[in-house]
Amino acid sequence: ERFQLSSDAMSREMTELRLANEKKLALLEEEKEAELQRALAEKDKTHAEEKETELQRKLAQLDKIHAEEKETELQRKLAERDKVHAEEMENVLQRQLAEKENVHAE
Repeated sequence: ERFQLSSDAMSREMTELRLANEKKLALLEEEKEAELQRALAEKDKTHAEEKETELQRKLAQLDKIHAEEKETELQRKLAERDKVHAEEMENVLQRQLAEKENVHAE
């Protein structure tokens, strides 16, 4: 009977140990899953930051190209205006010279 009692006690103790080990294993698995989720979230965050950086770089490149095109267009317009102004000045000077020559010829 004593042996039976201690056998029952050992059986209960073994069951309790098994349950405690299963509980610890479940907790470890939950911690592992949580760690994997954190790692995935960090990876996603890093990827999103890299994507944003790449987009900002592309936008900066587009802005630079646009600014260069705008500057080129302004320079072309200024050159055209300077050319027209020079032609007008040349016409005025030629007319004045012709008038002086007419006055001198008379």
